Order: sequence, then C-alpha cells, then structure tokens
Amino acid sequence: MTRTNEVVPLAGYADRLSARPGDSIEFKVSSQTSEPVRTWLTRSISADPNPDGIGIVEIPMDDFYAPREYPSRDQPFFPGSYAITDSPLVLDVTRSFSFGATIFPTLQKNTLQVILAHESIQVGIGAEGLQLCVGDRVYKTGVALSLRRWQRVAASYDADRGSLLLTQAMVGAINKQEVSVSFELDNLQNTSGSNLSIAAAVKAGLASNHFNGKIEDPFLDGVINDEDIVLRWDFSKDISSTAVTETSRLGCHASLVNYPMRGATGSCWNADEMCWRHAPEQYGAIHFHDTDIYDFEWDTDFTYTIPADLPSGIYVMHIQSAEHHDAMPFFVCPAQ
Repeated sequence: MTRTNEVVPLAGYADRLSARPGDSIEFKVSSQTSEPVRTWLTRSISADPNPDGIGIVEIPMDDFYAPREYPSRDQPFFPGSYAITDSPLVLDVTRSFSFGATIFPTLQKNTLQVILAHESIQVGIGAEGLQLCVGDRVYKTGVALSLRRWQRVAASYDADRGSLLLTQAMVGAINKQEVSVSFELDNLQNTSGSNLSIAAAVKAGLASNHFNGKIEDPFLDGVINDEDIVLRWDFSKDISSTAVTETSRLGCHASLVNYPMRGATGSCWNADEMCWRHAPEQYGAIHFHDTDIYDFEWDTDFTYTIPADLPSGIYVMHIQSAEHHDAMPFFVCPAQ
C-alpha cells in the first residue's frame, strides 16, 4: 500500500481541542527522524503571522510543563473511504454470478478503482473502462467511462457457457452508449469466505485501489452462503449513520470506513427536493474519495493533564526533532 506521509517527517495531533483543569489531553506524534522528539508548551497571545502587525507572540509555560523528550517513531496513516461487510460470505464462483452498480466516476486514473471486491475477484474501472480482475487475469471493455455521468456497470459470469459479459451504459441519456464485451472464463477457484468490500479492495485489513466518485445500488447476484440470492446494498437507508443496509433475507449489512459523503444525490435525483431527509430515495448514493480520512488512529506518545492553576486561554504544544517542527494548539477552559 502506498504510504502518504513520507513527505511529512514530523507531525502530531491532540485527541481533543479543549479541556478543563483536571482533564488529560493525549498527543500522538509520528517522526521519521532518528533523533528524539523534544516537546515544550507555550501560551498563545497572538497568532497573526503578518510581519507588519503584532506578529506571532507566545509565552513559554515551563512552570506548568517542563520541556521533555520522547523517542521518535514512525506512525503511518491510511486514507481512503470504503464499505466492508460486517460478516464474511462465501460466493460459489463455480456457478453463475453478477456484480454491478450504478456509478458516477469523478477521477480518471490509469490504475484500477474498485467498485466491488471479494477475495480474488475485483470489479472496477480503469483507463480502459470497466474491468474484472480474477486473480492475475484482467478483462476490460476497452472503452473508457465518462467522468461525472451516471453509468450502470455489471460483470456477469455464465457458468453453463463459461463466459463473462462486461456491460456499461449511460443512465438517463438519450444516447445510452452501451458497451457489451464477452470473454471466455474458466478455472475459477471457489472462495473460502471473507468480507466483501465496496469502493476499495481490502486484504489483511489494508485497503487499496480506492474508488473516486459516487456509487449507488451495488449488488451481488449468485449462490452465497449456499443460497441463491441477490445481495443489494441500499445507501438511501440509515443515511445519518455509518451503517450500510443490505436488503436481502441474509441481511449482509456493511459498515463505512473513513466517513465518505452520505446523502449524495443519486441517478434519480430530479432537483425537486434539496434535503435528503424529505426524499431519501433520491439521495441513495455515497461519494467515496481516496483522500477521505476520519482518524489516523495513532498511538499516544505522551499525555498532559491540565493543572488546576493553569489560566484559561489558548495553548500550543510544540514538537521538534532534528530541523523539523510542528505545533498542536488546544484551548483551556475555566474550571466548572
């Protein structure tokens, strides 16, 4: 997986922005240097960087926090939003199955952007249109999808014929611009049972090949957990939560990671209603991005408990390692 913090050799954040005397603030730091991280506390009087004004004015607060050092350690972070089922499922790939969704791509990339993935099977888009990846084998329509247009895509396997059909077509357009390409497909290995993901491929807990754009009405049609069934995830339900509802009798629900945009306008939005609460069926899309992130989930490097006599105000916890520096502001409120 591509690391995204290699250009930032030192960075940190606090687990809260405000506290009262007696409260504790946890500071989380990532340092790529080999030297210790030095920390010290200041009180901010002015944060105006204008050299013609008062400028940045800070007062050292060594009486309330003695400067100290901590070992450097590198903590990675993993951006990109996606959904993953709450429980594993077994797909019988020796029998017919179909993956599909209505999509609204917003970023062109040469690499695969996954729409649906389950073990070695990944359905997504690339520079050459819709793709199905089965292990090392890749099948493509060869026709790029349009950006910022709703399109219906599907990858269907016919077990009786041993054939794969990839289709992509415009939604709501006069010219449907439908593309259908068939391939021979055989020697499929049955799945062992793992979680299905939407908008990214997930392996060993790490996500990759994130989709950029809106996805609506993703489905999987096949023999799943020994049942011939269609799994369909309805993004218009539970919009105010991170739960993704699956509507079949299996109830193969999913959870969102890194907080993508919910309540996004879907392919049936007609501009009559501007609030998803009044017409959730028109807002049945989720907008995913490969830069979405909710929490870095770094481990805590040090904790500061606000002293009882620390005056209320704006404070800055500074960190420095080698020539690199970062600052983490927080607010101290009066005691209740």
